[in-house]
Amino acid sequence: MRRLSLSLLAAAVWLGGCRSSSGSAPAPTASAAAALTRGGAALVVPRAGGAIKIDGELDEDDWRSAVRTGAFVDARGDEARPFSDVRFLQRDGALYAVLYAADDDIRATVKDHDGPVWMDDAFVVTLASDAPGAPTYEIDISATGVISDARRVANGARDASWESGIEVGIDRDGTVNDASDEDEEWVVEARIPLGSLGISSEPGARVRFAASRCDHPRAGGPRRCGSLGEGRTLVIGG
Repeated sequence: MRRLSLSLLAAAVWLGGCRSSSGSAPAPTASAAAALTRGGAALVVPRAGGAIKIDGELDEDDWRSAVRTGAFVDARGDEARPFSDVRFLQRDGALYAVLYAADDDIRATVKDHDGPVWMDDAFVVTLASDAPGAPTYEIDISATGVISDARRVANGARDASWESGIEVGIDRDGTVNDASDEDEEWVVEARIPLGSLGISSEPGARVRFAASRCDHPRAGGPRRCGSLGEGRTLVIGG
């Protein structure tokens, strides 16, 4: 994998926007809803010049020119530890994303699709059209590539039967569920069909986006979480 530079530093605080650690399907958090409502800064997503192989390796030169969110932040607005960020490309009606997670002890035990993925070391990705009253789509992705995806309508009802059609490739530097060694990082490379979100892939189309990521620290204790702080508006480039 073509690595991103980072420093693995110690503890950050719990972020209110992360999901519940209980086994039940979580309700949408106020911070996640607010992040999408605010919309945040607009990021123009460039078109990849060639095909992207979804394998987690980031071998394609196009990833060098991808638009990036910048580092996730904690509840104080400081850069969250461990480090996380997201980068985007688009091509042929799909949104391509790389979700990067520094991690010194990778943990993931959920194996079932649409299981409680948010209990593991995982990203939570939220997407929506900017059309009034549009549904919100939630995709949870664990460090082992297990997916939980659901749609929420305006009244907050959660429909877990919805399928995003996401394709993911995972690359890990470390061993899963083994605290005897020190891990380094994991990467999700993903392809999300915009059609499954009811979003146009035409240049200028806008997608509201928010993300958070939680981590079980190697030393034990409560999970450490970070997010984008507020949402981003992704604009499909030409």
